[in-house]
Amino acid sequence: MSCAWEEVAKRCTSSGTLGRRSEVYRDRGTIERLLGSVRWGVELIGDWEDDDVALVNLGPGQREAGDLWFAYVMSLVEMLYPTIHAVQDGKFDPRQALESVDLLRRQYPIVIVIGPPALMLEVAEAAAATQPDRPVSSQLFAVTAGGWKRGSGAVMDREEFTAALMDGLRLADRRQIRDAFNQVELNTVLLECDAQRKHVTPWLEVIVRDPRTLQPVAPGEPGLISYLDPSATSYPCFIIGDDVGTVNEGPCPCGWHGRTLELHRRVKRDEEWGCALKMDRDYSSR
Repeated sequence: MSCAWEEVAKRCTSSGTLGRRSEVYRDRGTIERLLGSVRWGVELIGDWEDDDVALVNLGPGQREAGDLWFAYVMSLVEMLYPTIHAVQDGKFDPRQALESVDLLRRQYPIVIVIGPPALMLEVAEAAAATQPDRPVSSQLFAVTAGGWKRGSGAVMDREEFTAALMDGLRLADRRQIRDAFNQVELNTVLLECDAQRKHVTPWLEVIVRDPRTLQPVAPGEPGLISYLDPSATSYPCFIIGDDVGTVNEGPCPCGWHGRTLELHRRVKRDEEWGCALKMDRDYSSR
């Protein structure tokens, strides 16, 4: 901690890997900067007026989110945009979530659905089963978050996932599907642009390290991802994560400048329970 106990606004915990749970204490300023990164990332999705955007969060609201980190992050978006939460009293109904999407589409020009890939897929399957004649939309966006493993341990294939969402939700372009990355120890959320590349924010330093020596590797070389994030003031946000990836410094087809982060895989362990896995296990209607 880098702040006094009375300044702590939120105790944040990870879902736990191999029985270990990270605990991070955030003051109000740190949380506000986290939200700032979300707003910065939404600009990568589209240049809209705030009043034109509404969200369907496939997780719980703040009251139910508790300490599960990404569920809490997703619940915070209601501070930025009008939001309907799909998990009510610990239950997720994909058809009700779909009804929420259609309700907001009648009220707002842009609707963004955000949640774990597994729950997003259930909504798309519900749409394909109940509304096969849905009109094609260019104003509906899907943002996945939390990781691509299912509660069964299987890794979801992104190309198959994209095809299922475009077919079920009747999306006009694959660029309407984006992924977000974060972990409880990191105070910045990274979102994809329309080229599906995760852009590193200007204030975040990302260093790729050799997993044996922890020395920085050359640009474009894979290694362990580490972060120096000055947006956190209540704790020292200098971390080495569990992800293997690369940082690319070349131009991006989307037109935005700056570095992009490509995540290849998690460090292999005997057991993993990330946020998306936990939400799949706890809320999936299957």
